[in-house]
Amino acid sequence: MNEKTKNVAFLGLMLAVTLILFFVRIPIPTVSLALFLIPVFVTAQVKGIKLGIIAGLTAGMLSFIVAWAVPAELLSFAFQNPIVSVIPRILVGLVASATYLALKDLFKRFKKAPTVLSASYTSALLAVITNSALVLTALLLFYNGKNLGDPEDGVVLNFKWIMAVVVSLNTLIEIIVIPLVTAPAVYAISKVMQSE
Repeated sequence: MNEKTKNVAFLGLMLAVTLILFFVRIPIPTVSLALFLIPVFVTAQVKGIKLGIIAGLTAGMLSFIVAWAVPAELLSFAFQNPIVSVIPRILVGLVASATYLALKDLFKRFKKAPTVLSASYTSALLAVITNSALVLTALLLFYNGKNLGDPEDGVVLNFKWIMAVVVSLNTLIEIIVIPLVTAPAVYAISKVMQSE
């Protein structure tokens, strides 16, 4: 099997996992956890910058489509804006790949073991922080100072309060969970690819 065919198959598998993770909902009042970024980070780290960007674009487009088709959360409307839903995901594919390659090389030079696990964990951590920073910045640019909800329902939330919840809760959970899942996956896939 040639490299192009392997890449297409790998992207297809990661797209399927991304799609499944979009519908894994952990009940948090504002937005769901970005667990769908795990396959983006895995692709970016295992297959490089180009496929990382493609995986990020795919995840961003899925985020955009899901926000329109299944608006299940308080902030779903905000992700109907491609600057909020698509652009950050493209950039995290780039960040995950570039930082992984740089850290892997750095850890090799200083003989820090295990190189792949350390580089993958740190890269995923940086990519989660990048995603949160880019999404939150876009949300602030477009929705800062607005109240969300329906006064007739008795639920009106100021956007600043929502941002505080997202920053403190979602980002904290994502910073812990996503690198812990990404690093072993990248390690295992790297070992399988080396044995081929």
